[in-house]
Amino acid sequence: MPAITHPLDQIMDEKGVVDPHGISADVFAGRLRNMRQSTIGSFAICPTRVHYKQVFPDSYGGSDSTIIGTAYHAGMEHVLFAEMIGEDRPKQEDVYVIVADAVDDEVMKCGGIELVSWSKMKSVDQLKDMACRLYDFRMSHELIPAGYHIVGIETTFRMPWILGWAATGTIDLLLWNERQGYRIVDHKSAGRAWDTNKHVKTPQPHWYAKWVRAALETIGHDSGPIPMDFEVMTYAGKYERRTITATEFTEDLWNDKALIAAQSMTNDGPWFQNIDNNLCSATYCDAWDWCPSGQAYRIATK
Repeated sequence: MPAITHPLDQIMDEKGVVDPHGISADVFAGRLRNMRQSTIGSFAICPTRVHYKQVFPDSYGGSDSTIIGTAYHAGMEHVLFAEMIGEDRPKQEDVYVIVADAVDDEVMKCGGIELVSWSKMKSVDQLKDMACRLYDFRMSHELIPAGYHIVGIETTFRMPWILGWAATGTIDLLLWNERQGYRIVDHKSAGRAWDTNKHVKTPQPHWYAKWVRAALETIGHDSGPIPMDFEVMTYAGKYERRTITATEFTEDLWNDKALIAAQSMTNDGPWFQNIDNNLCSATYCDAWDWCPSGQAYRIATK
């Protein structure tokens, strides 16, 4: 199968890293801090949670849902890589092994099953079973949109942003069509169907599109708008593809929010609590045990 040529190839290394300014060494040495879409989104939900994640980074274990999602990603990555290089699709049982190994790895990273935050599942075997089921559910649908080619899997971009910071992110799946250009895909697993506007409330499509376009501009390529598909696969087997295309306005909006987050993280505050958000709860927030809101709640409900 002949290799697909596309503009980003010029600045993407063999590991799938897009770093046209050569800042990776500064990032790894800690001279530049990473601003990721997940940090921007977390800060928009609750600045205090971002603060505690900086102060107690080792106290943030994984949940059963994040472990399932990571393992599901591992299976999809294996299949998509074979598709990208023109190999036969891997056998189901081989993908199951990769998924199960990924579950074991994630549980180990948490420090063992005792430190996993359990909600929907009750055992490691259930985690493996659900991650494999998600894979099976997903494979019953079209793998990629017609007319597109896979040109990147787990593609990381690193771009200079503001003083002391790099704009970074990792794209699950990067697609290319000669006429329509690039398309970003993100695999999501969910315990239930997404709310109607959930895909609109995240910085991810705007942050990613902004910096992929900026990277392409370094080689004189105007990509135009870059759509992003959220491929949502629920535990019940419902598949949904939601698409959103960033605009200059939305990119600037989330960039402004990122600037506020960077300022607080650089200056160590202010750290406001967003107690009106429905995610301000012990179920969602790993910082609940340290947060004044969590303490106030425990006192009030004694």
